[in-house]
Amino acid sequence: ERKRRQIGEHFFQALFQQRPTPREGFYFKPSMIEVVSEMPKGLPGVRAWDTGASTDGDATAGVRVWGPDKDGYLYIDDIVWMKKLTDERNRRVQQVAAMERGVLQLLPQNPGDAGVDQKNMWRKVLVGLRFLVKLVERKRKEIRFEYLSAAMNAGSLRLVIRKHGPHGTPDQWAKPLFDEARVFPNGKHDDTLDALNDAFRYLTRNTNQGFVVGGKGADVSGLA
Repeated sequence: ERKRRQIGEHFFQALFQQRPTPREGFYFKPSMIEVVSEMPKGLPGVRAWDTGASTDGDATAGVRVWGPDKDGYLYIDDIVWMKKLTDERNRRVQQVAAMERGVLQLLPQNPGDAGVDQKNMWRKVLVGLRFLVKLVERKRKEIRFEYLSAAMNAGSLRLVIRKHGPHGTPDQWAKPLFDEARVFPNGKHDDTLDALNDAFRYLTRNTNQGFVVGGKGADVSGLA
């Protein structure tokens, strides 16, 4: 313990535990996410996606979030996580969006010409469904995730695990989120955190830029 205090937690973990990041994490404190069995009715909901296009690289993650409630809490109740090629990934995104028509889908668009093609692709994939496409930011992720980190570490995020739900226990469908949060920014992947951050920023309206196209009556109030 004396050595830990002398050199600091990060270097203690790296030098003496062969673990550069402790289980709790430095930037995010996922232990502050409270697990609940239900959430208030009538909350607005979105599912934000961070998309990969390979079977061995970055994953595709779609995080569904509701809120905030009257006390400022947001509720995560579903995470889709997969490693699929583009066509199969798009089919899965379309299937999920069609099953939850009341939930606004948030999709990414990369800058430049390739991003224009990406935007048009989402228009075709999600025709007739509610969606918004958001330009991907180029800021360092530690800066982009600042508000999300503050909310998580303050206990403002809740994880909804329903007793008879289809997804089982948190260590099944929520595992990618906890795994990424514990090692950020030193982890190899942060796809689930990216998606959660977009959902969080949309619902809390702490951003008003980046949404470039929407479909089927998407709510763009306050985002122009």
